[in-house]
Amino acid sequence: MYSYEMNSNVTTERNCCIGGELIELSFLSDRVVFQDKSVQKQLLLANHAFDVFPKSTISVEFSPTAEPATALNVMKIINQRRMCIKELKYSNERSELASEILDESTEVTDTIKMFTIFPDDFIYMPPRPFKAIKFSGNRIDHWFNIVFDFRRVSFKFNKNVDRTAQFWNTFFNSWRNRRLQCFSVHNIGYSEYELMVERLSDGFVQNILFLIVTYTFRGAKKRITGAWFEVKTGDGAEFMFCYSILHFSHIMTKQAYLEYLKKGEFYNSLHFPPYY
Repeated sequence: MYSYEMNSNVTTERNCCIGGELIELSFLSDRVVFQDKSVQKQLLLANHAFDVFPKSTISVEFSPTAEPATALNVMKIINQRRMCIKELKYSNERSELASEILDESTEVTDTIKMFTIFPDDFIYMPPRPFKAIKFSGNRIDHWFNIVFDFRRVSFKFNKNVDRTAQFWNTFFNSWRNRRLQCFSVHNIGYSEYELMVERLSDGFVQNILFLIVTYTFRGAKKRITGAWFEVKTGDGAEFMFCYSILHFSHIMTKQAYLEYLKKGEFYNSLHFPPYY
C-alpha cells in the first residue's frame, strides 16, 4: 500500500467508508494507492487492511514521502498486533523519529534497510538487541553501535567523508567475537580499501585469489576481475577481503566465505554486494 503520487495507470477508483470515514482508493494492476495525507485516515486504513487481510508474517516498505509519524504509528500497530515483520525498508531522508522507528524494529526477523540522512553527531543506541540478520544503511559511523549485532551489513559510503586508520582499528577490534560475518561497502575508493586491509592484517596477506566473473547485462556479456585477499590477524582470526573495479568491497570471516563458496552464491557479488 502506497500513499504517494501514482506513476502507473489507474484501473479503478473507489470511495470506501471505513470506520465512519470516507476513504478514496485507486486500484492499480499491482497495488492500492491512497493519496490522502491525513495521518488519521492513513492509520485507519492500515488497521482496516490488517483486519481484512490477516497475515502472521509481513514485509513493510515506507515510501520516501511517507510521514515519519505515520511510519512510527504503523510500526506500533504491527507490534501491538504481534505480527512478525520479515523485512523493513525505510527510505525517508528526514531523520525525524528515525530512532523511535528503529526502536520498534528490534523484532524484525530478516532484513532492515534504513536510508535516512542523519546529522553528523547522530548516534543510535538500541533498547534491546536486534533479531534481524541483515542491515543496510548509508553511513557506517551512524550505526557503529549496532552493526556488529547483525550477521550481514552493507553500506553506501559518502566519498566526501574520510575514515582514518584509527576508525578502522576501532572497527576491527570491535568486530572480535561478535555476530557479524560479512561487511559490504559500495562507493569506496581503493586507497581506503587498502587502509582497511592494512589495519586488519598489519600488512600481512597470506593468499591472493583472483576471480574473473562473466555476466550478462542488457544482452551484453561483461567481465569483472576481482581479487580475494586472505588475511590473518595477530590473534589468529581469519578474514577474506575483496575489492572490485566497480568500487564494491566485501570483508567476510573465513568461515562465512567458505560457506558461501559451497552454496555458489558469492561470485555475483563482485558486481553487486551480496546483501545490499
